[in-house]
Amino acid sequence: MRPRDFFVVSGRVLLLSLPAMLVNQRLVMMDAHLLLAIAGGFVTALFSVGIGELVGLYLFIRHYPVLLCPGTACVISSVSMILGSIWHVGAGTVQWEVVLLAAPAAVLGGFLARPIALGSRRLKTLVGGWIVLSALDLVWINAG
Repeated sequence: MRPRDFFVVSGRVLLLSLPAMLVNQRLVMMDAHLLLAIAGGFVTALFSVGIGELVGLYLFIRHYPVLLCPGTACVISSVSMILGSIWHVGAGTVQWEVVLLAAPAAVLGGFLARPIALGSRRLKTLVGGWIVLSALDLVWINAG
């Protein structure tokens, strides 16, 4: 992986997703008490933070280098979150209780992520094991 690849992928995705997110935030007003708000929230999430995860998953499926996939996902999500939050702070729609709970965990996770990074084979094994254990837990709960 070349550093140029990282910046090219992140830049191209942000070039397309940020205008869509910012236009959506400013022009589409949703009433929080109707079912339409669910669709609006889904679209907003898809074009903001969710786009980073989708790009990371897409790159992973296409066998791009393991460092490129989560790296671009984090950059795209972070830039989208920062630009989107500027509007939400101004509009007074930020749930500060959630921010106070999530922000320290996000900082701690970002700080600890590099030293405990497992590599692609161990990460895939861990995630596969987690999925199997979760499925077994659901089977156990529903069987009883």
